Amino acid sequence: MDTSAAPMWLMGNGQWMGSVRMAPLPATDRMVLRELAKRVDEIAHRPEEEEKKQLWTAHNMLDGKRPMVLCFPEDGWKELVPSDVYRCETASGRQWEQMLRRRIYHHEYIPDDTVIVDTIDIPHCIVGSGLGVTTGMVYADSSRSGAGAFDPVIVEESDLEKLHPMTFSLDDKKTQETLGLAEDLFGDILRVRLRTWDWWRFEYSKPIAYLRGLGRMYLDMCDKPSILHRICRILRESYENKIAFFEENRLFCPCNENEYCGSGGTCWTEELPGEEADRAQLSSRDVWTYGESQELADVSPAMFEEFVLQYQAPLLARFGLSCYGCCEPLDGRWSLLKKHVPNLRRASVTPWADQAIAADECGRQIIFSRKPSPALLAMERIDERQIREDTRKTLAAADGCNLEFIMKDTMTFRNQPQRLNTWTRIAKQEIGAQ
Repeated sequence: MDTSAAPMWLMGNGQWMGSVRMAPLPATDRMVLRELAKRVDEIAHRPEEEEKKQLWTAHNMLDGKRPMVLCFPEDGWKELVPSDVYRCETASGRQWEQMLRRRIYHHEYIPDDTVIVDTIDIPHCIVGSGLGVTTGMVYADSSRSGAGAFDPVIVEESDLEKLHPMTFSLDDKKTQETLGLAEDLFGDILRVRLRTWDWWRFEYSKPIAYLRGLGRMYLDMCDKPSILHRICRILRESYENKIAFFEENRLFCPCNENEYCGSGGTCWTEELPGEEADRAQLSSRDVWTYGESQELADVSPAMFEEFVLQYQAPLLARFGLSCYGCCEPLDGRWSLLKKHVPNLRRASVTPWADQAIAADECGRQIIFSRKPSPALLAMERIDERQIREDTRKTLAAADGCNLEFIMKDTMTFRNQPQRLNTWTRIAKQEIGAQ
């Protein structure tokens, strides 16, 4: 996908954003990848993977048998599967190798409830027009991995004239080229599918922060609300264009398997159409969606409703099942979410949330998606007692809820990869001790 003018926070950061544009590979790379694919296929057909699928399906349909545990190492992957283990010589080969090695590592070293699947999904190549401006960040150092600040491009009110709603187009040739190469490489080992999964993440506070700056956004809510509302209308039309584009081009695909769900979770369910569904008949009503507003975590419920939720809610309502929340606590927002998002199924319960309030609000009708602090795994020394106490506190607070533990947002394990295994093992022990 051409992302030069397509901001990730608008495109949705779905699979089609991270598609591997694969060139023909040398024989040595092919040999490496095919051997890894065989190992993935072997793992995926273990009876345990089917058992985990069934557990996730029941869990997502509000009939959970036990709390689920899931790890998304994210930036921590660089310490779990470092670059020096890769054997492919080409950049495109290494992209495929990364995906396969991570699946294998997850199976061998992280004893959570992640399902290892035997699929290679190739998304359509989609090109976005952009919003008319190029956004960016200013970082503290050249690594671009530490502290950073938004670099606003809408400085004066007149700069709003530069913005326009985003539009989308397909590049069928590149889609078919990538699909053909993947089928040739993996088709006799893994299931290669043309399947354009999208995260369907509807954000407003983050794009506004990129466009306007975080501090200015907060001031605008009081001083110049018309600027924020104008940006929100442009974003809303962009999201509507994206939904219409998917419908017109019949790109909606089943979203009831191992896809990333909300701000952490999986999509396994029997409430939405599966692979047997007629793609031409699928619409937004048949997939999961996601909303959040972490940049406005500290504003009042009234401002949250005015500048975010009134624009998100109609979009979320067009989908089958909704998730809400990322790093922001939802304290004080529950009544608004329940009022405006009737299909809410999964809610993020962050390290800063009041777990007792969240448990009362979630009950058995909304999945209590607990996000333990990744700082537990990034301290100078890992404290197993603290991990155990943190897990027990959540188990007590969310007793009776459809509970999941999602360890994510990890930046480092202090080059001690076993820390993630330790956290998972302790969480599983405490769940089993209930």
